[in-house]
Amino acid sequence: MQALVDNINRMGAMNVAVLNIDARNFPKFGIKADKILLDAPCTGEGIIFKDPTRKTDRGAKDILFCSNLQKELILAAFDCLKQNGILVYSTCSLTPEENEFVIEYLLSMRKAELMEIEYGEKALELTKIKVDKARRFYPHIHRCAGFFVAKLIRRE
Repeated sequence: MQALVDNINRMGAMNVAVLNIDARNFPKFGIKADKILLDAPCTGEGIIFKDPTRKTDRGAKDILFCSNLQKELILAAFDCLKQNGILVYSTCSLTPEENEFVIEYLLSMRKAELMEIEYGEKALELTKIKVDKARRFYPHIHRCAGFFVAKLIRRE
């Protein structure tokens, strides 16, 4: 947590609250936000170049665990948005189960709408609900860690 607080202070952000709680329980507080960043815990395939053990330390069980957790977290985060509030969801994973399928799950469960993101490659077309406004970033194309990002707005 200290590293997070240090970065918040370094960036000069004044309206940030840092809480050490399970984010799935946050809706119980009744707080509504204009914007939320959910940098979800993931299996981390996008950072294999930094941590080669990710190739052998993670498997199907880990993907399933992370995917289920991410679905719970994205619903909780979305439920904490004000009307027309914006949620940015990201992972450093490249598995569709942790990305496109999580976004599809949210879109099927809540009145969310995907927003355009200018950069990156379109999300994979593997879902029944169209999620192509979400973006993927690949190390070999974008010269960065591999990651996924989706920007959603809460509609009533």
